[in-house]
Amino acid sequence: DAISQEAASLIRKDRRQGAAMPLEQLLGAGSTEFLQARESGSTMGNRYYAYAWAVVYYLCQTERLSLAGLEAYVNPAAQGLPPRQRLERLLGMEVDQWEEGWRKFLRTL
Repeated sequence: DAISQEAASLIRKDRRQGAAMPLEQLLGAGSTEFLQARESGSTMGNRYYAYAWAVVYYLCQTERLSLAGLEAYVNPAAQGLPPRQRLERLLGMEVDQWEEGWRKFLRTL
């Protein structure tokens, strides 16, 4: 329920540099993007975690995240769906409509 200062700092830095991560890039990310070792000197993995945190935090704050929705999202039967379609099922709305509010939230960090 608290803002991750580390994630917020990374997102603010991206915004200042005009390099905010597109939601589609985050949705299409796999284990390779998330599991990049910190020892490699890459901050890319940290960026993916920061934006993923921001999605989940915003979902919780807007009461769009339910246990049933989350279970449906991670269900093996849903794994074959495109990431955007899975998120729309979780949200109960179109991603574009939800993303507008999420982007506004990112600007408040």
